[in-house]
Amino acid sequence: MHGISSDRPIYGLQSVGHIGEPCLPSSIDEVVDDYLSILRRIQPVGPYNLLGYSFGGMIAHALACRLQHDGEKIPFLAILDSAPPEPGDERLTFDQRPAIEEMAENVGVDRALLQGTASDIQLIIKSARQLGHPLGYFEAEQIERVLQIGLHNAELSLRFRPSVFDGDMLLFYASESWAKRPLTDSWAAHVNGRILEHELQCGHAQMIEPPAITMIGRLVESYLVVYEKAASV
Repeated sequence: MHGISSDRPIYGLQSVGHIGEPCLPSSIDEVVDDYLSILRRIQPVGPYNLLGYSFGGMIAHALACRLQHDGEKIPFLAILDSAPPEPGDERLTFDQRPAIEEMAENVGVDRALLQGTASDIQLIIKSARQLGHPLGYFEAEQIERVLQIGLHNAELSLRFRPSVFDGDMLLFYASESWAKRPLTDSWAAHVNGRILEHELQCGHAQMIEPPAITMIGRLVESYLVVYEKAASV
């Protein structure tokens, strides 16, 4: 991750249900169980530093709460442009169209060219490959699966009720975010500590691309250094 010291090991956990994994999880608790087993194999005991983006932000928070319940220390928790559900959200519905439009915008395809058919994905892939965008490494089947997983995860999030994390939380949010409410307000009831805000001048999808991800990495590194010094005193 850009900006993070090279001597810090970073492990990225992929969403459950990609190609080769036909079954999608039935709840966020099931996702947390799966991630926890992976985490324990990599590092059997804490302390653990956790960071999650978008739907992964909710998973990182839930995982942090579960680990604390198990007696582990979580000195650092960071959330990137993610919000927990609120009463009434369970009535929301989702479709793939906004996600496809966002993908198209990210690779420079005019939304007006989209036809609402499978050809849209082929057009996105072609443009991504011309630009050297990461989406260009995907095949159509993989993108369709990613869209399916995204919709499924969104539906899981609406039924989830987060616990309370005992500690400070670092919250990055995009100035052009999809969120219709302040993210800090949404998290306030689920964090028993400070919520340290950082706004980035970008959209939701651009948070994990340069220059935003570099800025995030540098800030994460600076916070980790501070927390480590405090723990050593």
